Amino acid sequence: MNYNKILPIPNVPQEIIDAVNYKKLAVFIGAGVSRLLGSAGWDELAYNLIKTCFEKKLINYRESDSLKQLKDPKKIITICYHLLKKSNNKEIYYKTLENAIKANTDRLNSQNIYDEIYRLRALFITTNIDSHFHKYFEPANIVFKENEFIPSNIDRNKLYHIHGCLEKDRNSIIFTVPDYIKRYNQEKFNNFLKKIFEEYIVLFLGYGLAEFELLDFLITKSEKRSKYKELKHFILIPFYRGEENILSFERYYYNSMGIEVIPYEKDEKGYEQLYEVLKNWNEEINQVSGYLYDTYEYLEKFANNYEKSEEDKVFQLIKNDEPQRHYFFKCLASTSNPFPWLKPLKEKVYFNPADNPKPQEVPDKKGYFFIPHWNILGYLENVAKKNKEAPSDEITNLLLEIIQEIIDYKDENGERIENYRTDWVMVKVIFSLPIEKISNKHIEFVKIALNSKWDSLLVSSEIKETVLPKLLNEGEKAKNLILELLKVILDYKKIKKDSILGEEDSFDYVPIMGEYWLYESLKVYKPQISKICGLEAAKIAIQKIKEIVTKDKTQFYPIWIPTIEDNPQTSFPDKYQNLLVYFVRNMFEFSKPQEIKEVIKNLLNEEHSIFKRIAIYIINQHYKELNQLLWTWGRNPLDEISVKHELFELFKSHAKDFSDEQIEKIIEWIESKNYYIPEEIKTDEQKKEKFLAYQKKEWLYSLLNSGNPKIVELYNKYNYLDPTELKHPGFDFWMETKWGYESLVDIEEFLNKSNEEIAKYLDSFKDKENIDMEGIADSFRNAVKENPEKFTANMKPFLKIQRIYQYSLLWGLKEAWNLKKPINWDIVFDFISDLISSDDFWNEEYKIYNYRNWIISQIAELIEEGTKDDKHAFEPKLLQKAEKISLILAEKTESELPDMLDIVTSVLNSTKGKIFSAMINYSLRYARLYKTESEERWIKSIKEEFTKRLNRNIDPSIEFSVILGQYLANLYWLDKKWVINHINQIFPKENETHWQAAFTGYLFYSSRIYKDIYFLLRENNHYLKAIKTSFKDEHITERLAQHIAIGYIEDWENLDDEKSLISQLIENGNKKQLLAIITFFWMMREGINDKIKTKIKPLWKAIFEKTIENKESSENQEVISKLITWLILIGEIDDEVFEWLKPAVRYSSKYHNTTFLSEYLMKHVSKTPKKVGELYIEMLNNNIYLDYKVEDIQKTIKILYKRGEKYLADRICNLYGARGFDFLRDIYFEYNKKES
Repeated sequence: MNYNKILPIPNVPQEIIDAVNYKKLAVFIGAGVSRLLGSAGWDELAYNLIKTCFEKKLINYRESDSLKQLKDPKKIITICYHLLKKSNNKEIYYKTLENAIKANTDRLNSQNIYDEIYRLRALFITTNIDSHFHKYFEPANIVFKENEFIPSNIDRNKLYHIHGCLEKDRNSIIFTVPDYIKRYNQEKFNNFLKKIFEEYIVLFLGYGLAEFELLDFLITKSEKRSKYKELKHFILIPFYRGEENILSFERYYYNSMGIEVIPYEKDEKGYEQLYEVLKNWNEEINQVSGYLYDTYEYLEKFANNYEKSEEDKVFQLIKNDEPQRHYFFKCLASTSNPFPWLKPLKEKVYFNPADNPKPQEVPDKKGYFFIPHWNILGYLENVAKKNKEAPSDEITNLLLEIIQEIIDYKDENGERIENYRTDWVMVKVIFSLPIEKISNKHIEFVKIALNSKWDSLLVSSEIKETVLPKLLNEGEKAKNLILELLKVILDYKKIKKDSILGEEDSFDYVPIMGEYWLYESLKVYKPQISKICGLEAAKIAIQKIKEIVTKDKTQFYPIWIPTIEDNPQTSFPDKYQNLLVYFVRNMFEFSKPQEIKEVIKNLLNEEHSIFKRIAIYIINQHYKELNQLLWTWGRNPLDEISVKHELFELFKSHAKDFSDEQIEKIIEWIESKNYYIPEEIKTDEQKKEKFLAYQKKEWLYSLLNSGNPKIVELYNKYNYLDPTELKHPGFDFWMETKWGYESLVDIEEFLNKSNEEIAKYLDSFKDKENIDMEGIADSFRNAVKENPEKFTANMKPFLKIQRIYQYSLLWGLKEAWNLKKPINWDIVFDFISDLISSDDFWNEEYKIYNYRNWIISQIAELIEEGTKDDKHAFEPKLLQKAEKISLILAEKTESELPDMLDIVTSVLNSTKGKIFSAMINYSLRYARLYKTESEERWIKSIKEEFTKRLNRNIDPSIEFSVILGQYLANLYWLDKKWVINHINQIFPKENETHWQAAFTGYLFYSSRIYKDIYFLLRENNHYLKAIKTSFKDEHITERLAQHIAIGYIEDWENLDDEKSLISQLIENGNKKQLLAIITFFWMMREGINDKIKTKIKPLWKAIFEKTIENKESSENQEVISKLITWLILIGEIDDEVFEWLKPAVRYSSKYHNTTFLSEYLMKHVSKTPKKVGELYIEMLNNNIYLDYKVEDIQKTIKILYKRGEKYLADRICNLYGARGFDFLRDIYFEYNKKES
């Protein structure tokens, strides 16, 4: 490799890449590296020592100045050392050294060059005496003692301080000339260095002029000299741009020692450019070396087969390498024997609770967070699972310690780390332990986890799946834990809710456990709970209810809990309030009556009705043992608020069990009850008597089963006073859901009457209150639909019925016609003519529903349905009647455009829109019958009406403009000349509102493009105006793009013509239009023909060149990325397409265009493997990791290997591997082991 040019980032030598692959790279780290972190250099240190000696009066000024003139800092350091030592100031010497080697804290934390040096994955040797590199190594792997530099035991996982380490041992440092001479004349040390220089490729970092002598000493003493020197080692040295001549001088010196100089440019960042060089080199090395997967293989081997001798090496590998660490824990999460690693990992503090990742805010999405996964969790879960299968006291105790440290942890602010994924696994692990190891502290943790401000559903699910079964299966032994857990899972949180009626401080009470999981848990486990601690469990739930009703008495009212028993009337049985009540109910149901008697008695005396209701329900269930609680209650229970249903059911269930005396007592209760009487009937004795009779009859109904004569007699008495059928006895209110209208009138009622009788019958409802008119109208409509001939035989009676029924009549006729049932159109048109000829019809005012417009809409729809299909149309002789009706409706109907989702839908549902649509369909029917051969097929009256309305001052309705656009092709067929002559009135450019309405109607409905109309609109610049218009409806923009795309396909538009619509659309640069064009062609991918294929690349080029002009624009980036989808439309990724695809893949993930990318690239890899490989690299280097359709990625990589693109395939495999994806690992080994 040629290194004659000085570049900011020089290429990494292949020798270094190979050395990494073969684990034969050694990196020597000199003082220049520490200087980048803020440590003093040789000159500065020497100057400081001179200053210290002068201040201590060990030398005079002249001597100080003379020392400063020396150009050898090591010589100065040696002199000063002896001066200070001789004067008993040796401590000052060391203090000066300590201060000199201190690093800048900011540099250590922000751009620490050692991060990048360590990533070189080499054997590291340093001549520095500082400890800045130590954090990357296990303490046992830091070598600094003279006797530890052993040639036969060189370990790549260690850091060798060949000049000692000040922090570790002052006596170990080599800093004076005599020290150097002594160290480098030791045979063992020389053999140590010799072996490194012979067996390793060496890279020198941070060595400069001040280390020349040292470097020379290192090389000349450690390597055999030969006539021909192999340049097998490298040194990185900074130069200014243009200093190639100085570079050549440096080479003379270094080459003589077998060292190749690799220059890098320091113009911008100075010596700190070294950080950027190493960072870039690491990215390159990691992509092409086999180190990653080799290490993965090693880690997997020892994760599954622990060996003490490999422990230090494993820890060194995972200490600073996140991908390796993640992979190791991933292997441990599935190993069959996870136990041996637990203690060593704990000792190395890998379960440090401070490392539990905190929620992190999503970049560019303020307020949105994601919860990272802690990589140790899978392993701990595996240990817990295997320990449960084969318990070990040692493992159990270790797990317990780890768990306790994690769940007890608080940060510097005294707050726990809320990571619900960690909480979830902690719960799993805790409840895999032996029961005697689980304590109330662990139950308290469950409560803390459930109260997390983040998601607690995983913990909630685990309570149901693991926690409850674990405790319940232990039975009585775990009773106290079960009760503590119930206190937790039945607990609640108070959430402020939005005010509906303006009330203040309105709250919901919801369980801290997920409502669904609480419901499921109680449903499954309540029998077991009741057997172990039923009464105690019920008391816990009762206490929760008491707390809530003390804060808010409106809670637990019958509106939400209509019955204590399971009943369809309870709309939300899984809601918290219901769950608490049902849980108490079930616990009492399963309990022995004598054990709960006192509790039930107390509940009867509670203030809130929910307690009384539960008590009465339980008395009903255990009536034999608990009935005396009812009879000795000491008050009239019927007067108790909200207990009606439970008392009613108790009376009904046990009426036969009541004694005569008890029946008499109930009768007394019924007669003496303080019934609510509505204010409006209090002064009307007759109504009041009737009202009371109904109430008393309802209670007596519950006792009829007793057969007691007095009950029967009283029931009949009150039934006589109010014979109204009892609806839902025992309920004060009843809820039911209905769909559509429920009419009091059956359709047979209409079908069996004459039309005159029907009209009178409908009229009879006119002045009645509380009549369901909609329901009656609906029945009438269905009757008309059932037998339209009957209703059209004579329609005059219906001219006087209310408008709602006229509307239903016409609606029913339309539905009948659509069902191919015959109707008498002649009578129908006469009826309509009479109806719309009435002044009353047009003058009526409506407060709520505009029945006039409803009727007109049905008339218009009838005409349209009767004309649009020649095979199912009314007789031609009736066309004149339909025409007359249409013209009247058009003239008299006012515009009333409903506000719907879009203008097209609004017009479609508008009255005037339906009228104009009917008029055109009528005209088309007329033309098909009588003017097929003529060029002017349009009936004169309608044509004149439409021509008149082209003046928007006469008809300013939006409906007319939309209908003109919608039926443009039909109008062109009716009268080509009329359309050509009036095209600029149909689309009035001077009136933006009506132009947009008309063109929207045209684009929305014109799925088929007619060449004549296309050219007509283009020549009059309507398409051009549309290109520059921002339509509210995106569908319209898509249709516009489709029209122009079809014009391009049909050669009506040419990219070479800058005035063509396709060129103008691209030049306009509207994102939505361009995306629509791209999508349109992509949607043609299944049946694309050769003609269209030839159009793709030129269009791609034009769109790309336009959008790349401003590639910083997010809108342009989105368009560029969308063009990726056209990969499926082209036959080959040639050089041009490749250049277009590079930015496209960079933006692909940001704009969600990666779904088909792996599939499409796979289709091209056989023909253009190198380009496909480089596109993958482009994506991966931009942090885009495709992981959808993995099989396509695997096939692609295999083809890359087979087609000789191993370099690219290796890089892709390594990049995926470094990110934690291992689906390419087997492929990587398959093709790399073949070479070895």
